[in-house]
Amino acid sequence: MMSSARNVTLSNMEVKNTGGTGILCTGDCRGITVMASDVHDVSHGIYLMGGDYQTLQSSHNVVRDNHIWHNARYGAFSNDAVTIEGVGVLVAHNHIHHGQYAGIKWRGNEHVMEYNHVHHMCWNSSDCGAFFTGRRWNWRGNVIRYNHVHDVLRHFPGSDVRGIMLDDEYSSALVEHNVFYNNDVHVNIGGGRDNVVRENIMYNAERYTMQVDARGLGSNNHGDFMREKLLSSPYRTELWKARYPELYDILDSNPGAPKGNQIYNNVIYEKPGTPETIRYSSGYRDRMDYFAVHDNHRAFSKAEFWSPDVDADFRLRCGAAQWAGHHSFQAPIALDQVGPTVPTGPANLQKQKLASTTTLSTSAPPPCDSTVAPSTSTPRGAYLPDGTSPNTLYPHIPNTGCWLVTDHCPSHPSAQGTHRDDAGTRAGTEEGCLSRASAQWHWCGAPDSGRVVAVYGPTGAMTFSAQGCYFAGWGCRTPSAGSIVHDKWAEQHRNASTDQEACLARAHAEWVYCGSRLDSAFTSVFGPTGAFRTAGGGCWIQIPSCPANPALQGFFFDAWGDSNRMTGTYQDECYDRASYYWSECGSHDDAPVTAFFRPIASKFTMPLTAN
Repeated sequence: MMSSARNVTLSNMEVKNTGGTGILCTGDCRGITVMASDVHDVSHGIYLMGGDYQTLQSSHNVVRDNHIWHNARYGAFSNDAVTIEGVGVLVAHNHIHHGQYAGIKWRGNEHVMEYNHVHHMCWNSSDCGAFFTGRRWNWRGNVIRYNHVHDVLRHFPGSDVRGIMLDDEYSSALVEHNVFYNNDVHVNIGGGRDNVVRENIMYNAERYTMQVDARGLGSNNHGDFMREKLLSSPYRTELWKARYPELYDILDSNPGAPKGNQIYNNVIYEKPGTPETIRYSSGYRDRMDYFAVHDNHRAFSKAEFWSPDVDADFRLRCGAAQWAGHHSFQAPIALDQVGPTVPTGPANLQKQKLASTTTLSTSAPPPCDSTVAPSTSTPRGAYLPDGTSPNTLYPHIPNTGCWLVTDHCPSHPSAQGTHRDDAGTRAGTEEGCLSRASAQWHWCGAPDSGRVVAVYGPTGAMTFSAQGCYFAGWGCRTPSAGSIVHDKWAEQHRNASTDQEACLARAHAEWVYCGSRLDSAFTSVFGPTGAFRTAGGGCWIQIPSCPANPALQGFFFDAWGDSNRMTGTYQDECYDRASYYWSECGSHDDAPVTAFFRPIASKFTMPLTAN
């Protein structure tokens, strides 16, 4: 044990069979290096503290090239292989495995954990992580990168175990360029904010690739504790403001909300039939300001990796390699690049470099799966014309300009009939035109009877305004020619005549009630505003403008994605198609692309600022 020690190197040691911590330095330790040592059959493995939290002066402590195993000999909970605390500790090139609790736990700021091989941790625990931290908004600047993390599985009842566990509103970790495989859950974000998970391989999770939640908004949050710890930190100083700008005004922006998390450019493989790659335990799937999930590649075949199960060789092939080239995705860190780079333990006991690492596979990989032809079974589009097909309700409307059809206008009777609308035409967009239905209806006095219909000539898309909530569909159990009906049930039981969201939510509810059939779709229209939402089959792409390739403009069923990426089944895959098409169109901020995942009547738009 050391206390506030300076410039000490512990090298080529074997520490074993202790009932407490194997190597410990408390207080303000600086320049402590633990390297090339074997630490095993201990309770706590290595515990280093140090650095100046107020000034963010680094401790320059290092835990490097060690072999650490069988920790938590006496008691499991909180007996970790490595714990670092303070500022600026480097944990690199360690082999950590077969421990009852966490592999690497961190507290504090500006730590780097890289090139470690961590596996078979949490093996006598639940609610645990191989990399683990929690309950701080102000522990910032920490990086977990270039590690192999695998076989972290829950063997006992209780909460899941994870490769990386960002517990209880922990915020701002950067998790990048890691390889995760065969874990219960690879990464969780437990209600925190500003965490970034990008450019990782996430292979074959037992339960979920990731879990995210908004526990800070629940009644059992840790807000009082978190505020106390935040206020005791110098987060309002100029130094901290410059280093962590998102933290400066956190108390003014609902700090319990999981804002600013980003999950993108990851390669994900899950067992066939797994319905979701990311588990949203608290909902909020479509709150992009909470969880910005985009541009991830979901591999549907193991053939998209070189030899993942035999050699842990995750070099990308086939569709994954094509995606990686399009997204400048780095080659995954190889297994022989992580773990100790030198022999460990006392010189007289040293063996060759640990057999835990291997070279890349030289065997021939399996052939790539061929892509299939686009689907020939296109789900039926909406009965209410939305631009995916010609407008059969008002077929005589010209294909230019914006048009209003008003059948009752007490305040201005001369407006009744069909007229080209100058204001909507000047708007020059479908959205601008369709908004005119509500404006005209209110101008007419918001009458109890009659409708005002707006039709955008270039696409044929339309909506209408009237009193109440409406369905437009092809019929329920038996397909029909289609109709628009007053949703009186929703008005009586859901207050849908005045509550827009209650009205629009009925599209999905009715589609499910009627059997979730691909040959039917339901659109709910909230009359007072003309807002509408469609539920049905498939993933549909809307591209109003495509500067780089005008031929892509339009609103269409994503047939290729349905056949090759299962976009009609997986919401994230559908959303990623918006990213793909937006990139194909030149990635212009003023030319957004929207993906509509109709099975749950949701949508996602690129760029993210458009959501």
